[in-house]
Amino acid sequence: MQLRALTATADPAGNRITLAWENPEPLAFTGIRVMRRTSRYPDSPTDGTLVTQGAGLTGALDIGLRGETTYYYALFPFSGGPPVFDIDPRNRVAALATSPFGYAGQMYDLLPALYRRYDTLGALRRLLDLPGGQLDQVRSLAQALLHQHDVDQVDGALLPLLAQWINWPLDVSVDLAAQRDELRAAPAVYRVVGLVPTLEATVKRILGRESKTKEYAANVAHSNSPQRHNIWARHRTGVTWTMPAAPLSLDFGYQGRPAAARGSDGTLWLLYHTLRSGGWQLWVKSARSDVFGPSEPFSPAGAAQLHPSAVTQGAQLWAFWSAYDAVHDSWEIRYRTREGAGWSDDVVFGTPGIQRRRPAAAADGSGGVWLFWQERGADTWIFRYARHDGTSWSAPVTFPLDLGGPPRVDDPIAIGGVTGASARLWLFWARRSPIGRWRIVYRTKSTLVPDAAGWSAVTQLSAPSTFDNREPAPVVVAGRVELFFSSNRSGTWSVWHSTFDAVTNTWSTADAVSSGPYAERGPMPLSTPAGLWLFTGSNRPVTYASEVYRATRTVDRRYSGSTTVDTRDSAKLALRGHLDDFATYSYATGPNARYGYDIVGSFWTRQSTCRTRRPAPRNSNRSSRACAGSCRPRSASS
Repeated sequence: MQLRALTATADPAGNRITLAWENPEPLAFTGIRVMRRTSRYPDSPTDGTLVTQGAGLTGALDIGLRGETTYYYALFPFSGGPPVFDIDPRNRVAALATSPFGYAGQMYDLLPALYRRYDTLGALRRLLDLPGGQLDQVRSLAQALLHQHDVDQVDGALLPLLAQWINWPLDVSVDLAAQRDELRAAPAVYRVVGLVPTLEATVKRILGRESKTKEYAANVAHSNSPQRHNIWARHRTGVTWTMPAAPLSLDFGYQGRPAAARGSDGTLWLLYHTLRSGGWQLWVKSARSDVFGPSEPFSPAGAAQLHPSAVTQGAQLWAFWSAYDAVHDSWEIRYRTREGAGWSDDVVFGTPGIQRRRPAAAADGSGGVWLFWQERGADTWIFRYARHDGTSWSAPVTFPLDLGGPPRVDDPIAIGGVTGASARLWLFWARRSPIGRWRIVYRTKSTLVPDAAGWSAVTQLSAPSTFDNREPAPVVVAGRVELFFSSNRSGTWSVWHSTFDAVTNTWSTADAVSSGPYAERGPMPLSTPAGLWLFTGSNRPVTYASEVYRATRTVDRRYSGSTTVDTRDSAKLALRGHLDDFATYSYATGPNARYGYDIVGSFWTRQSTCRTRRPAPRNSNRSSRACAGSCRPRSASS
C-alpha cells in the first residue's frame, strides 16, 4: 500500500526532521513503523534505526540528528499482532537535517538595550525566531553544499548529477548503496578501460604500429587560466648540468620565485608560495644529502603569504616573507629564525602601522643580516633597508636616489660576503626602460655601515633591445659572482646565466641554461660543497606511465595555461598541428575542426625501416628519395 502526501522536512529548531503522511486504508493497515538510515533507504522493517511505531500515526518527529546530514526514511504499514508489514518501495522519503546556529538570539542581542528591556513577555524574541530559524537553515544548506562532491555524503537524488560530471552512465534502477559503489569505482574503471589505452591498443593490433593519442580539449582557450609554474630543480657539478624528468614539486605559483638557503648543519631549505585551500601560503621542503623530503606548511593560514627570502648567517637561518591582509588592504613583512632543531614564532618586522613588502635578505659575512624592502610612502612605494648586527636592527635607511629620483625597484635580490672584492654588498633588481622593456640593473656598496654612503652608480646589464630581462638571482661560487635571470630573448621565457669578471669589471656574454617551447622563470641558485642547485618555475608537462598498458604514456599539460600568441616564440609556434602542441585556440566547429572538447587525435609512427621507392618518371612530381629511419608521425583526428 502506498501512503499519500508523504513528506520529510527539516525543522527550523535544528537537529530534527518532521515527517507527515496520510494512510488511505486505516482499517486494513492500522499502524505504521518508521525506520531510518544514512547513505541509503532501509530495505526492511528491521533495517536501520527505529524512529517510531504505532497505530493511527500520521506524523513523526525525529530528534537528535546530526546537522548537514541527509537521512533516508522508509515507512512500513502493518496490521495484526504480531504485525504483518507491507513493504512498498514508494513509501520512502529523505531530508537534510539542519543545525541551530542561533541567529535569532544573535539578532536579538544586536538590538538596542531599550528594546530588550521592554520585551518582558518575550514577544519580540519569539518574533525573531521566524527569520532566525530560516537563516539557520540557509547556512546549513550552504555548508552541506561543501560535501555534495563526496560520493558517500551527497544526497542520493544528486548521484546522477555527479555521474554526469565524469560522463558515467549511472544505473539508477539499483538502490542507493549500489549507485554509490558504482560511482566510487568509476574512475578506476576509466583508468583500466579508458579511451586512450584502448585506442592505442587497437592501432597496434590492426596496423601493427605504435601510436600516440591526443585529446584536444587541452588546446581550447579559456579565460582566467595563466601558466602554472611548478618547481623544477637542476644540479651543476663543474660545468655539467643534470635535469630530472619530473618536477621537484607540483605546488605551483603564477609569479615570483622560491627562496633557498643552506643551514649551518648542511640541510638545504627551499621556501615557496603556492595556492592552497583558496589562499596563498608558504610551504617548505628540506633536504639532507641532496635528497628533498615532502613539502610541509610553513606559514599559518589567514593573510596571503608571498615572496619569501631566506639567508643563513652563522648558525642562524632567517626566513622573511610578505603578508597581505585583503580585508584591510595592507602589507607587512614577517620573519622566523631557526637555530638548532626548530623554527621560532612569526615576528612582524619594523614599526607596526607601516606597510612593507617584497623582502630581500643577504648575509654580509661579518655577522650581519641585511634586509631590503619596499615601503609605502605618501603617494608611492619607496625602497629601504636595515642591518641586523646579531642583537638588533639598525634604523631604516632610504635607498639613494637614482638619477635624481626614487629608484624603480622590482624583483629585488641581494648578496653579500663576496671575498676579495671592494664591493661588499650587491643589490640586483629589474625595472622598465624608457622603451617599455624590462632590464636588470644593480648597485654595490663598498662598506657594511647601514647608511646611505658607499653605494655605486646604477649599472645596467646589456640586453637585446627588443626583449626583456627579469628576476635576477646572483650567487657566489668560488669567490665569483654568477647571475641567473629570466629572459624571453629566445622567444619563450627561459633562464640565462652570466659571470662577473672582477679584473675587467665586466660581465661575460649571457648563455642559455634552459631552452625549448615551455616557459621557465624565477631562478634561485644555491651553492653547496657538492655543486650548484638551480630551482626554477616551469609550465612543462608531466608524463605518467599507464598502470595497465605499459606502452601508454599520459602527458599532463594542464600547467601550460591559456595565453595569447607571441609571434616571437618560434619554438612554440613550430609545434602547431603536432602532437606536442600546447598552444590554445578558440573552439572550432565543422567537419574539419581540430580544436574542441570532443576531438581526439591519433598520431601514428611509420615503420622504422621503409622500403625504397622506385624512381619516379623524369616528369613526375613525386619524390624519388627513399624513406630512411623514423619519419614524422602521421596524424588523424576523429
